[in-house]
Amino acid sequence: MMVFLATPDPWTIGIGVLNTAIGAAITFLFFRLSAAQRATDRKEDARIADMKAMAIKLENTEKSTHELAAKLVDERFRAMSHSVGNHVQGLVTTIDEMKERLKLGDGDFANLREGDHKLEIELLKSLADHREYVSSHAASKDDLAAHQKRTDASIETILERLGKQDRQMAVIAHCVGAKKVE
Repeated sequence: MMVFLATPDPWTIGIGVLNTAIGAAITFLFFRLSAAQRATDRKEDARIADMKAMAIKLENTEKSTHELAAKLVDERFRAMSHSVGNHVQGLVTTIDEMKERLKLGDGDFANLREGDHKLEIELLKSLADHREYVSSHAASKDDLAAHQKRTDASIETILERLGKQDRQMAVIAHCVGAKKVE
């Protein structure tokens, strides 16, 4: 059997030590990287869990907000319908009172109708009397035409007299020697 005993030279030993050191450094580096990766994964998982919790809180907040808004709308609608109901009831009461007053006032309306009828008859009689008076005392077209003729004749007579006086004044003025005044 043959045994090879070799004695290592310094280069071989140096490369072996360097190889062992580099392997140890790489192993340490991978260990640190995996630890950093695990820490990052834990942080990411915690952030995802926080986001899920916030999403759940947001959903709960949305649900409670929706429920609160629905309650508020219902309450306002209830208050508004109650207010409208009160107004309608007041209107119905007023209409009922008006019906009662109308029932009580039917007799008064009948009396008023009779009184109106009597007044209408009296007014028609009075108008007939006035027409008769006007027709008997007022001037007709023929009366007005006759009056116009008399007035025109009177004016012509006055104008003739004025014309005569004007001629007489002219003669007197001529005799006196005065100038004619126009």
